[in-house]
Parts: sequence; C-alpha cells; structure tokens
Amino acid sequence: MSESTLSLVTEAKKKKVDVFEGHPLEVKERTKKMLMYLILFAVLMMFGGFTSAFIVMAPQAYWVHPEPVSGLLASNIIIVISSLFLIGAGYTASKGKRQATTILLVLTFLSGIGFTLSQWNGWLQLNDKGLFVSHNEIGDVTGEYGVDYMITYNSLPVIFENGQFYKGTDKERLEPVTQVMQKQKDNSTSLLFLFIAIHAFHLVLGLIYLIINIVRSVRGTFSNGNIISLRTQGIYWHFMGILWLYLYAFLFIIY
Repeated sequence: MSESTLSLVTEAKKKKVDVFEGHPLEVKERTKKMLMYLILFAVLMMFGGFTSAFIVMAPQAYWVHPEPVSGLLASNIIIVISSLFLIGAGYTASKGKRQATTILLVLTFLSGIGFTLSQWNGWLQLNDKGLFVSHNEIGDVTGEYGVDYMITYNSLPVIFENGQFYKGTDKERLEPVTQVMQKQKDNSTSLLFLFIAIHAFHLVLGLIYLIINIVRSVRGTFSNGNIISLRTQGIYWHFMGILWLYLYAFLFIIY
C-alpha cells in the first residue's frame, strides 16, 4: 500500500462522520428524541408483560405480599430528588452556566448511586424476612403475619388463626392449609426481585450516560447551546424514575 493511500486511510479514521451534517440542530434533536422514545417504548412493553404475568399468576397460587421495607421506601425519595437535580442541570445548561451544570449533573449521578445502594439495602432487608430470588418456599417467610406480610389465595386473604392458616373461603376454619401452603414455591417474591433487578440494570445504563454528559459539561460542550444529549438523558432518567414509582405502587400498594 502506497504512502498516499495510508495517509488517506489514517485521515478517514481520524475524521468523525456526522450523519446530521448540514441539517438544522432541530432535526438532530427531533431524531434523537424519537430514537429514545422507541427505546423507552420497548422497555415499557417489557415491564407491561411482566406485570401482566404477575396479575395472571397471582390468583392461581398462594401469593405472598410483603410490606414495604425502608430501603425501597427511601429509594422513592432519592429518585425524585435526582430528577430535580437533572431538571436544574438542563436549565443551567440552556443558560450557558457550565460550572452549575457540571455540579448538578454530579449531584444527579451521586443521587443515582444513592438510589442503587438504597435498592440493594432493600433487597437485603427482604432477604432478612426470608424472601429470596429463588429456591424459596412460603414456609421460609419470617415476620409477623398481617404486619410484615400477607398471603392471598384466589385473590382472597389467607386467614391466620390459632397458629394455623386457612383459606379465605373457609369460614368455619375446618381445613387448615398450613402444611400444604408452606411447601409451595414463593413465585411472587421471585417476580418482585426480577422487577427490581431489571429496573436497576436500566438505571445503571442511565448512570453511564450521566458520566458521558458530565465529561461533556466539563469540556464545555453544552456552552454552544447544543444540549441535545442532556435533553435525551432527561427523558430517559425521568422515565426510569416514574417507572420505579409505578412498580413500587403496583407491588406494595395496589396489588
């Protein structure tokens, strides 16, 4: 290969191709937002499938409903605070305030780390109550029935009386189901942990995106008014926050 050819190849590698070159900034922003909406739609459909499975499976078995633990409750507050920091970062970036934008992005990132740690703490708290991802039976669940957890069968609460469990339809308390029920697999908790883990995975992707935007802010990329990546970051991050609040309400309040 000649020196001139090598030079052209090297130059091509160095040159960054911009598919939006020559197009208005609005076109670039609209396209990237549309791509983000498509990604989030796919995520929404996935969680919609999981929640549908949860609803369909629940009436067909003994279903454990744990009470909320402090770690998961705290994560609700942290994710809302992180969104407020990110909203502030978007505002300061639009005003060309580089230092303030960087600080707010770092605070958003730290809040995201705090959310993740809070989720992990909640995971461990559930483990302490005898709730595990797999290989768990209902009989392994600990705590005070009616306070720390409830169990339903055919959508009716299981009754605990005189040391025995009875189906909600057994008004006369003639047929205790304690032994049968305690040997059943706790599928509800497995799904609960699945929701938490998949959401945490997507949040970590958001943290990686945050690191990229922090670097861009430090370099002054947003100073020229091009804050498209920050806006798409906001769409993704706020969606993840709303999704978690929905999951929390669905798993611990509604269902």
